[in-house]
Amino acid sequence: MLLTDGPRWAVGERVADEREPGRAGAVVSVGADPYRGAYIYTVRYPDAPGREVPYRGGLVAARDQDQGE
Repeated sequence: MLLTDGPRWAVGERVADEREPGRAGAVVSVGADPYRGAYIYTVRYPDAPGREVPYRGGLVAARDQDQGE
């Protein structure tokens, strides 16, 4: 994905790590990494409210995980 395409996820959207099906969190910030040409999404999970996890990719919509797709 190019930075000019715009971010895929917006703040407040429910997402899940594609490696951890069923564990959904919310995007709390979106930033850009111009050196790698990627967006950085920070996700907060309800089971770890004091911890925010950065991702460059590997996120899927939480509803997709809930349906097992």
